[in-house]
Amino acid sequence: MCTEIYIGAINNDVDLTVRNSKSGFWVAPLPPGPRVQRAKMRLDTIYEVGSFMGCSCGLSFGDFSRDDPSEHHEKRLANVRELQDFLRTHASQIVRIMTLEDYDRNSLDEFERESLDLNQMATADEFSFDPECIYEIATGK
Repeated sequence: MCTEIYIGAINNDVDLTVRNSKSGFWVAPLPPGPRVQRAKMRLDTIYEVGSFMGCSCGLSFGDFSRDDPSEHHEKRLANVRELQDFLRTHASQIVRIMTLEDYDRNSLDEFERESLDLNQMATADEFSFDPECIYEIATGK
């Protein structure tokens, strides 16, 4: 099962959509109307984030991808680097990043909290998001 990744923005004054990137990384606005993601994030402007794989699975890499050619390590690395650049560029408009997998948490208080260090993300030997977690950008703001 994919861990879904959502970015909550301060407002909809700036469009954070990413299409047709070289690496296959994408950011798409959540369709208007009531959505469980909006209720969980307590924000109106939310974007879903994905990779060359069509889902968020390509936004992780490590020994598992480095050692198995079928895991497309270089594509994964390019997607994570593009995500890192995106987050750095738009950090001032991003309120929080939420990962969902089981959808079993009903309020923000129930989610684990993590700090996402963009400098560390840029040089890491491995990277992945934890499921059911709220991330706040630690650097780049």
